[in-house]
Amino acid sequence: MTTEQLIIILKQYPSFMRVIIEGCEDGYNDVSDIEVKQVVANVNTQRYYGQHIDAKDILRMEEISSPNIEGALLISGKNLMAD
Repeated sequence: MTTEQLIIILKQYPSFMRVIIEGCEDGYNDVSDIEVKQVVANVNTQRYYGQHIDAKDILRMEEISSPNIEGALLISGKNLMAD
């Protein structure tokens, strides 16, 4: 994906919307997917967990006194050369 393509897509969403990514092992991929997710923001403080969790994770949400649920754009990519 080029910057021009990404800008066109991002303009469809509110400018204040959070943009999130998933962690990965090594290397880089082109952006191939953009998806709206509902997340509980600012939950995890451990380095090995992502800062936010999927709002569908109801078991974890029960542990949170007042969850801050918001929409976020998940930007990700796949290795299209892999088997």
